[in-house]
Amino acid sequence: MRMTVLSFPKGEERFADLIAQSRARLQSLLPGVGFADHVWDSTALAKSAADRTQLVYFTARGSTDTPLPPGFAGGIKIWLLQNDCTASRMNQRVFAARWLWSAIAERLGSDAGAKFRWSDLRHADLLRAEQLMIEVGLAPSTRNKTSVTLGDLARTMSMLELAPPITYSPITPRFRDSNNHSVENPESRGTGVLTTAAQHAL
Repeated sequence: MRMTVLSFPKGEERFADLIAQSRARLQSLLPGVGFADHVWDSTALAKSAADRTQLVYFTARGSTDTPLPPGFAGGIKIWLLQNDCTASRMNQRVFAARWLWSAIAERLGSDAGAKFRWSDLRHADLLRAEQLMIEVGLAPSTRNKTSVTLGDLARTMSMLELAPPITYSPITPRFRDSNNHSVENPESRGTGVLTTAAQHAL
């Protein structure tokens, strides 16, 4: 499957190299799971038996059977596999990515998948993703954590030389837990993070 051609110098080659590295990484973590599949069974990465089956859907927001465009999904998979990742963390990151794609697709209009380039990622895309969360009434804690996660995605893609430098600060104030501790990392605590089932419903 041919991935998105990037406008950065040697971008296509760089993207292909990272895809190859990520494929190998995936096979070491989840043998038998296809990199290009739009559903990954990440149960083997679950932290406890209580997590049960953990499916990661690389699909459009609100769907479990409409795959995200290959170029966008490929970048998200590279991001997931850069570091050790639990099953629940994968789902939290893909949950954030779905909101980002909704914002990008809105900007690009018809045939957004073919038009998309990581090199064209914009601060406005992250802002619009958070605005969409506000419009549908997501809890402030979820909005903040998801937006912080998108900021991490943007930093990673820039570090990998796939996207321009973007620094994003959520417009939703940082959530504080019952002990008045600020939650810097959206994946560091379960409070305020939607369950996998709830993520798939949005």
